[in-house]
Amino acid sequence: MTKMNISKLVTEAVDTMQGSALQKGLMLTKGLMLTVDSRAASLLVYGDFDRLKDVVTRLIDNAIKFTIEGAIKVGITGEEDSACVYISDTGIGIPPDIKDRVFEPLEQIYKVGHKEVPQRTGLGLAICKAVIQHHEGKIWFESEPGRGSTFYFTLPQVRTR
Repeated sequence: MTKMNISKLVTEAVDTMQGSALQKGLMLTKGLMLTVDSRAASLLVYGDFDRLKDVVTRLIDNAIKFTIEGAIKVGITGEEDSACVYISDTGIGIPPDIKDRVFEPLEQIYKVGHKEVPQRTGLGLAICKAVIQHHEGKIWFESEPGRGSTFYFTLPQVRTR
């Protein structure tokens, strides 16, 4: 694991997803706006850059998939001993009956409104959880059906003397 700037990691993930969304026409058809709020631009964490970038990319991809219109906001905050990354959307939210199973392998939400979404493996959030736990972090979410979801994860900050 190497020391890295969490803001750089998140910004690269957002840049990657903006390009993918534009290429797929999602930004135009869904009217989505990806923004980065980084009031904690200098936070350093130890980790595997590529694996952590993959976590952020997967969470943004889910936000795009389940947001019909509105916005997706990606941000970073500094806690006492950790950096907290969040991805917030104005999407469909997560039904209460599956909230306890969201991070389990093969768990999926199949409909966005009244439309079917492309079926995937259902491993994305389980992979995110495994990567964050491997980095001694925590991952969780808050959601309200019809109003959107916010996924959070924390990673321990590099201690400076």
